[in-house]
Amino acid sequence: MSVKDPAIVYLKYEANELVLSDNEGHHSEKGKQKDFTTYVAPNGKIAWEIADKSIKEIVDIQIDTNKEMFKKLPHEKKGIWEAKIDNKRSQHSKYSVVFIPSGEKESITVDPKIEIRP
Repeated sequence: MSVKDPAIVYLKYEANELVLSDNEGHHSEKGKQKDFTTYVAPNGKIAWEIADKSIKEIVDIQIDTNKEMFKKLPHEKKGIWEAKIDNKRSQHSKYSVVFIPSGEKESITVDPKIEIRP
């Protein structure tokens, strides 16, 4: 099974909860954002984008495990966060996305996953 490159993760905030989806058609289940996995291609890219006005900004994306899976760690570029994946196969990583919902001042952190799939 091949995956789209770049992989794009869309973020929105509904009913006090982060809702994640991706350009492969996957969606996070209510209360299970930590189980949401985005599949990426070896030597591919991943991007995180705000899906609507429910999120004011993405403050940071931090790689929590397996940083060696990345050629380039997540960084912000013109309002979109992106990272470059290494050419290794069958690896996964946990990360933290820190964001501020619209109308709020405090940031929220959620910890989904990334997995390489050739």
